[in-house]
Amino acid sequence: MYRKILGENIRKLRLARRIKQSELAEILGVQQMVVSLWENGKRSPSVNKLVEMSLFFERSLDKLVGLDD
Repeated sequence: MYRKILGENIRKLRLARRIKQSELAEILGVQQMVVSLWENGKRSPSVNKLVEMSLFFERSLDKLVGLDD
C-alpha cells in the first residue's frame, strides 16, 4: 500500500512540475527506469532519495509517502 501511494504522489508531483521521468531521474542521479519503478509501486526509493525528492518537490516526507492524508 505504501509503495502505491508513494508512487502516485511522485507521479502527481512530477507532472505538476511538468517534467519527464528522465528529467527527474537526472536530478536525483538515478536511471529513468528507477523512477518508473517507483511510480508504479514496484520499488521503493532509499531514504536519501526520499529526502532529495522531499526537498525538490517542497513537500514533507510525511506528505510524500502519504502519512498525513
